[in-house]
Amino acid sequence: MNATVWELPCRSQEFREGPVVRLGPATLTLAYDFETETGDYAWEKVHFSGVAAFACTAAAYCNEDQIRAYDRLEVVAGSRWAADLHAEGSALQHYRIYFDDVGCYEVLASAFVPPIGA
Repeated sequence: MNATVWELPCRSQEFREGPVVRLGPATLTLAYDFETETGDYAWEKVHFSGVAAFACTAAAYCNEDQIRAYDRLEVVAGSRWAADLHAEGSALQHYRIYFDDVGCYEVLASAFVPPIGA
């Protein structure tokens, strides 16, 4: 069974522009916009370090397992993706999150860092 490690503080269906991915050397930053109490929009970011792989599947092509990660970050138990990359048993975790009308973002990384204050 997959474990939820973090939940979006807002609904992804309310994004105006996000999510936005920025890849760096062994890092990935995932930013999303959200409506504040004043009605303005602000950006927040989550980070992954020790990134070995990243994938994005458009919403129309997502399977049920991917959609189950709706607005929440899961660690995928028994990840076939990690096994295929010979990363099973390593410090890498398979993370997955699904965003409404966008799709599923998956990251194989050693660590996840939630936004400050989360």
